[in-house]
Amino acid sequence: MFHQHGTLRTAAGVKAAVKEQTITSMSGVKTRAGNLSKETGTKDWVAQHWIEILQEKAVEMQASGLRQDDIARELRKWFDTQPG
Repeated sequence: MFHQHGTLRTAAGVKAAVKEQTITSMSGVKTRAGNLSKETGTKDWVAQHWIEILQEKAVEMQASGLRQDDIARELRKWFDTQPG
């Protein structure tokens, strides 16, 4: 048999995968969020827009010398205030 079915995705599983990618992007390490996307096979184009913005902001904040915990906390506050 050439094709095998994998594990079926659920809405909750997709939502959790996208949320994990978004939170991970707050670290500023692009490959980490990208690897999660590849591992789960889940990519949301709307979330990808926000992931890219969060990664850029994280890199800028790292360059200013902020600690990783502070960056994640500030980005989470900012992200939670965004519409939608």
